[in-house]
Amino acid sequence: MKFPSTMLGFVAAIALSSAAAQAQEPLGPKNNYITVTASPGLVNFALKPSGISPGSAPVSITTTWQIENGAPQVTLYAYFSNPAAALSSVSGGQIPSSKVSGQVGAGPFSPFTGVGPFSAGSSLAIFKQKVKGDKKVTRTDTLDLQIDTAGLNLSPGTYTGVLRIQAQAL
Repeated sequence: MKFPSTMLGFVAAIALSSAAAQAQEPLGPKNNYITVTASPGLVNFALKPSGISPGSAPVSITTTWQIENGAPQVTLYAYFSNPAAALSSVSGGQIPSSKVSGQVGAGPFSPFTGVGPFSAGSSLAIFKQKVKGDKKVTRTDTLDLQIDTAGLNLSPGTYTGVLRIQAQAL
């Protein structure tokens, strides 16, 4: 994208990383599992100098599990590793996780400021679902993203970050 010399350019990209579940206790037999996949793997933003900029595409997250014994609930979290710098530029500019919001399905947009088991202060719970029996369960959730640059005074440039998506069975 080409900008006139009097206009500053801002671009952001969030790469997505999904991880296998972590449990705080053994889940029992070998055939217990949780898998998480997310697509697309990259969401781009044409950042406004001040205001809300939507992501280029919603993220489809598919979670599949089978848990025979133990864990009464599966919870899926999306989070940034560093709340102060969810996205950053090579020149040192930073966008905190509090300025990135996610919308699950038709729900409201919520900032990535929650406390979760994988990152304190930059998490968003995608879902919590009770485990019933030992049957295989698959669900797909949609996550829309937006970035609010109001009050950040960002330098022009490209900002990148990684949104991690991880399940927990407890």
